[in-house]
Amino acid sequence: MATTNVQQWNPGAANQETDAEYTADSQRAGGATDPSLFDAALANKAFYQWSTYLEGLFTAFANKGFTTSDSNLSTLTATCANFLTTADLLPAVQVVSYAATLTLNAATANGFYIKAMSGALSFTFTGLSSGQVVAMYYQQDGSGGRVVTYPSNMVGAAQPDPAPNAVSLQLFGYDTTTGLLRAFGPLVSANGALFPSKLTTAQLTLSSPGTAGQVLTNVGGVFIPVSVPLAAATRYDVTGSRSFGSTYTNPYGLPMTVTGYGITSGSSVGSVQCFVNGAGDFANTVGATVNNGACGFSFDVPTGATYEVVANTLTNGQGSAVSAVGKWIETVRS
Repeated sequence: MATTNVQQWNPGAANQETDAEYTADSQRAGGATDPSLFDAALANKAFYQWSTYLEGLFTAFANKGFTTSDSNLSTLTATCANFLTTADLLPAVQVVSYAATLTLNAATANGFYIKAMSGALSFTFTGLSSGQVVAMYYQQDGSGGRVVTYPSNMVGAAQPDPAPNAVSLQLFGYDTTTGLLRAFGPLVSANGALFPSKLTTAQLTLSSPGTAGQVLTNVGGVFIPVSVPLAAATRYDVTGSRSFGSTYTNPYGLPMTVTGYGITSGSSVGSVQCFVNGAGDFANTVGATVNNGACGFSFDVPTGATYEVVANTLTNGQGSAVSAVGKWIETVRS
């Protein structure tokens, strides 16, 4: 367990000046003169204040796992080096003037802004540390179209936005195990998000706000949203041209749904069987629900397939056969 031997002076605050007295004391303000007396109450207050601060500081160090002692000045100095100051923090971004080849020292900054690229760029890194996050900014010049040749250890790097004066940003994390700088996501600019060539060569552009489930299509290398309306349904009543026991071919060039019912005599129960491409899909048997009695059917027919509804099959040997088509509807969605 980490410890400290730094102790507070006069922890009971006995025989010492109050804060007001200490503030007004001329020796505190101007220092002791020679010859003069250094009053005990003044000394106790001064030592109490200094030691209280130091014990609090080094007790906090001990609570964080650092042992401190006045027994060795060099050791104490080394331990106190764990204080972090602005001198220990890297700048977020370092502006770098363009050159065709650059060496970027990651020990001096966590990001690099390559200013006004007037030609192709290649660069390498030095000074990378474990877990470091590096931000890369690229600014095109007024001509634009400048490209980057990336170091071999950068994974997922994308080419900068080629638009004139565009500023692009991409974040990378350094993995010391593999020595790779891995991209956290796409490269982004004011014009959208750009991906490395292994994902897509296109710029992702939305001409309107995206919505859940929105479909994008690639038009000339640029992804744009497309509207996908629900299929419109067209309903054809072909009752007068359809009959049981005849084979028909889907004439619409689109899948369709066939629905309808056959009439039975009296209030009896009948049945029908539906066939698609000659295969019997299912038999429907219903009670007297329409007119005197009816047997409903509904089935899907693929584009170009044949279909047939066969009647006159009695149910459990009882009731009358389906005698006629009551209704036959063909619904097509386009």
